[in-house]
Amino acid sequence: MLLSAVFTNINHGLWIGEVVLKYGDVRSITEQRPISALKRHILSEGHRDAPGTGCALGALLGDMSRASRSAKAVYTARLKRSLAYSTGLVPPSGTSDRRARAILMISAMLGAINLSRAVSDPNLSREILQQTRDQLISLNKPATPH
Repeated sequence: MLLSAVFTNINHGLWIGEVVLKYGDVRSITEQRPISALKRHILSEGHRDAPGTGCALGALLGDMSRASRSAKAVYTARLKRSLAYSTGLVPPSGTSDRRARAILMISAMLGAINLSRAVSDPNLSREILQQTRDQLISLNKPATPH
């Protein structure tokens, strides 16, 4: 029932990528590394502590394995939309595949935010967020000219 209610009002939730849009037009801040800003927001203690105001992909992740086909179809469509959006934000890095890095980034962010919410140790929770954020930011630095 919870999933039915959520998917009935699906357009009221925020999704990865749209979190940045909440704070302004991403196209205007492209040169200011919006991918890093996105990671800093999603992988923050504030976001961890307010699952009802953050990304619906993360909030619903634990329930989706038991969801109906129609709920999974909506979730999949939104994930694909977020993936396309995120792929556009990932900076080029030599021969590295931007879509592959976007999939890794989304998977790591969703896993980290859910793990950080699941553990009882506040220090471990902060460490999960910080280390994932730092590693993803490092991974997605633009290629430097040789």
